[in-house]
Amino acid sequence: MPAPVTSLSDFFPTYLARLEAGDTEALGLLYAENAVLTSVGGPQGDEWCVGRDQIVASLAAALKRFTIVTETPPTSAYELRGNTLAARFGTFSSTAEPKAGGPSLHLTVDAIEVLALSPTDGWRYLADQSRVTSITTLPAASSS
Repeated sequence: MPAPVTSLSDFFPTYLARLEAGDTEALGLLYAENAVLTSVGGPQGDEWCVGRDQIVASLAAALKRFTIVTETPPTSAYELRGNTLAARFGTFSSTAEPKAGGPSLHLTVDAIEVLALSPTDGWRYLADQSRVTSITTLPAASSS
């Protein structure tokens, strides 16, 4: 089992590493047991997941269809509320390749993230909510 993320500055790099590795079980550990994940306008359609089991199933379904090539952190930093709550509102971009073939997709996403620090489980999402504002296809890489 991966170690808990105890430093807020390590949260996104840890999330990204697990996402790019396609490790949905380890990603799931970054969500509180009763967390909420919503996504609107993405290639998977609109989703509303409540609880870690639904979130892991949703992430697994998405990663079965797509490989994440790159993802940038949101444009804003986390803001702390006390010592155990953090949130950020920002925009990030992501590039995904369909595993069935076809052009890569570049997504621009507005996100709201709310995290809580557990003394035993580290930083974890309470809410991870995103709205895809644009999807563009990228030209295929030339093989010269």
